[in-house]
Amino acid sequence: MTFLHQLRLLLLGETRSLPLGVAAAVGIAVVVREIAGPDGWWRHGGGYLLLALLLGALWLTLSGRTSPGR
Repeated sequence: MTFLHQLRLLLLGETRSLPLGVAAAVGIAVVVREIAGPDGWWRHGGGYLLLALLLGALWLTLSGRTSPGR
């Protein structure tokens, strides 16, 4: 393996989809928070929405992998 390939694996892991999914989840949460307003439902339910988005990103990342036996 080359040095740059090893460095990329060290920094990003074997997949780029999880960091992209987390970035998308945070971006969606920021947009929804702005739409909801400062005294909207975000104060009570925003954390649950962010958790659901992050779990969805994790699920999509893990469901795309195949097991070594396949």
